Amino acid sequence: MIRIILIASLLITALLYFKAFRTRATDRALTIAVFALFVLFILFPDTTTIIAHTVGVGRGADLVFYLFIMGCSFFVVLLYGRLLALETKLTALVREIAIKDVQPPQ
Repeated sequence: MIRIILIASLLITALLYFKAFRTRATDRALTIAVFALFVLFILFPDTTTIIAHTVGVGRGADLVFYLFIMGCSFFVVLLYGRLLALETKLTALVREIAIKDVQPPQ
């Protein structure tokens, strides 16, 4: 039963992602590959244990947790970079508007 719930939630997440974001084809292909990998890990949970032992981690659940932490860290850095870029653009836009709307003293 949990497998059905997990796969259904992954499909809903994937559909929401594709509906909300207009991304490049390479981003979409990578997203589909990651979601497919997640589905495989849900259907065959022993695979994560085999991969974990191959890379020197004790359990598959630990490997998934470590990958999750690394993925979250990557997205935090990515979002921070985008936030800084937006702040820079906003500052430039505000300066441009302020200079354009300057009225000479009377």
